[in-house]
Amino acid sequence: MKNKIFYLFVILAVVLMLSSCFTLLAVAPRVIPLFIPRYSLVIDEYNPPEQNASILFPEWSVVHMYNDYDIEDRIYGGPPSWGDGINILLTFPAGHNSIIFDYHYRSGILVFTNSSFPIKGAELIYDFEAGKKYELKTRVAYNNGIYEFFMSLHDTTGKSEMLEEWKIGEYER
Repeated sequence: MKNKIFYLFVILAVVLMLSSCFTLLAVAPRVIPLFIPRYSLVIDEYNPPEQNASILFPEWSVVHMYNDYDIEDRIYGGPPSWGDGINILLTFPAGHNSIIFDYHYRSGILVFTNSSFPIKGAELIYDFEAGKKYELKTRVAYNNGIYEFFMSLHDTTGKSEMLEEWKIGEYER
């Protein structure tokens, strides 16, 4: 009887360990790429690197236009999908630039999504400095049944410094 209980305990422990491995495999693709851009594009390859600026878009962004030029095909190789919009690094000549993108907000923890809100046609217009690295970050405020979505531009060349924040959309729940 003791042997059966011992073997049952060992089998249960093995099943629990394997299930945690499968959970890690399901979560890892969502967590690990957060800091590594999946897609990157250099707008002007002939521009000297010291005269360029770069920006990292947040997870679940799809970049459409750069200064009124459609760049989807150059980034994604075809029509983008929301699954493609994980961390895009865009490098471009410094100066006054306009970038149009969509952002898809998902609430929840890791793989488990509770709510999903698409923000279409968000526009970033900014005078980018040469040699600087920028990052877009998101913030959500929930007030009286309304989700308000904010995007902020950070200079990450040294330590992260927020330069500007603007509202990109809202949804009523």
